[in-house]
Amino acid sequence: MGSGYCRGMLPDERRRLAREIMECLNEYRIRATYPAVAEVVYGSRANAFNVNERLLGPARPKGSWIVNAGGIRPRTYPEGKLHPDLSRSSHIIDDGEELKALLTAYRLGIRTGPIDERR
Repeated sequence: MGSGYCRGMLPDERRRLAREIMECLNEYRIRATYPAVAEVVYGSRANAFNVNERLLGPARPKGSWIVNAGGIRPRTYPEGKLHPDLSRSSHIIDDGEELKALLTAYRLGIRTGPIDERR
């Protein structure tokens, strides 16, 4: 990524950012991979294993938008904790830059509905 987007962040700041990403994905009803989230939160896709319950909080439907790379669902989530709209969109963000752009729109208050409804 190289932008220093997350350089020097404290653990609480990383948690807040990760949870904001989770809220953003829930708002837009779009999935993002663990590596894409790691790229934004840690600056490296290699830190995908750190995108876990300690960072995101307990399993719940709004957290199920963060999924395995190339996968459809999050790791270790029981069926009852998956969001009912999880498979509604076929698009999965697997790039930190795309996720940052979506997060920027979210922060600007651009709320026009789920991604697939805007096409």
